[in-house]
Amino acid sequence: MRVLPDTNVLFSVRLINLLMRSHAAGIVDVVWSDHLLFEFERVMIEKKGISPSAAAGVVNRIKV
Repeated sequence: MRVLPDTNVLFSVRLINLLMRSHAAGIVDVVWSDHLLFEFERVMIEKKGISPSAAAGVVNRIKV
């Protein structure tokens, strides 16, 4: 099954952990678009007050 999460889902630690573990276990194929990851990084910086380097680190871990 393919899953395309919305950026608001990514702010829930429980949901993103579930997605990442399910993806690693081969249960789902999480589809990350460059646009989605760019938006997620932008919102982390502009609305959540996360530093640009920390936000980039989160996005880089998702891409792995």
